[in-house]
Order: sequence, then structure tokens, then C-alpha cells
Amino acid sequence: MKIKKGKQLKKVIINKGIVTALDSNDNEIGLTRSQRQTLIRYKQKTYIQDIEREWQNSHVIHNDFTVIKDGEVVYTYTK
Repeated sequence: MKIKKGKQLKKVIINKGIVTALDSNDNEIGLTRSQRQTLIRYKQKTYIQDIEREWQNSHVIHNDFTVIKDGEVVYTYTK
């Protein structure tokens, strides 16, 4: 799914395998299966590029992007 214009991915929460994405206003973003698969691959070297490619938007990542897995911060990205 497309993110509404002006919105960015700020936080990804992976809790017991369930993926939730939040925008810059902490609203939940609906995800396709492909997007969920991309978001759980935070260990890849090309993670940010993969997300930008998946959403077809080079500005989709928020300045303080974070991935939280089972209550623990496992990835942070600051522009």
C-alpha cells in the first residue's frame, strides 16, 4: 500500500512475528505481504534501499527510523 503523501515510516514493531508499521504521527500503516517481508529483513546491508524500492519513494524513511523486535530496539537509522 502507498503511504499518504507527506507521511513517513517512523517505527516498525515486530512482536512474536507480527509486523506493525507506524507513520510519523504514530498511526498504523496498512502493509502488503511484500512490504512486511521487506520490513523484517533489518539485518540486510541494503535494508533502507530495499524499503525505498518497495514503496517506490526515496523519502519514505523518517529521520529517526527504528525497528523494535519483541520489545528490544534492534535497528535505528538517523539521517
